[in-house]
Amino acid sequence: MRIFHSRPNLVSMVTGLIAVCWAALMFFLLSDPNPPGTGIGPSWLSSGVLEAAGHVGVSGVLAATLTCFAYNSRGRGRSIAGALVLVVFLSAGYAGLLESYQSTIPDRNASWVDGALNAAGAIIGVMGVVVLPKVVSWVSVRSLEKGR
Repeated sequence: MRIFHSRPNLVSMVTGLIAVCWAALMFFLLSDPNPPGTGIGPSWLSSGVLEAAGHVGVSGVLAATLTCFAYNSRGRGRSIAGALVLVVFLSAGYAGLLESYQSTIPDRNASWVDGALNAAGAIIGVMGVVVLPKVVSWVSVRSLEKGR
């Protein structure tokens, strides 16, 4: 069973390229001994909250771009469910590999909590791409019905 086209279209190639570029950016951001954003934010906000949001965010963006790639690359009439599960595992797995790589970098450590946050970000990224257009469509239909 094939999930993807044999000949990808331009949109799928662009979304795939964006996903690869984002994965490379993730590698550089998460492998830096002093990652950007360290020590920023208001004094009342814990730095742990910002770090958690960063882990969820970078994995979520990777999963969202891979989800767009999967939507644009699948064949007509093919189910997307298997591809979405694969996207979650790829995104969370890549982030997990980056977490384990961090244990080799001075002043960085690998954390199970960070790995769980990365997995949550992957799920949120996929769900955002899948659910958000449906919610926007539902809201616009409701607003049109009220206007009549």
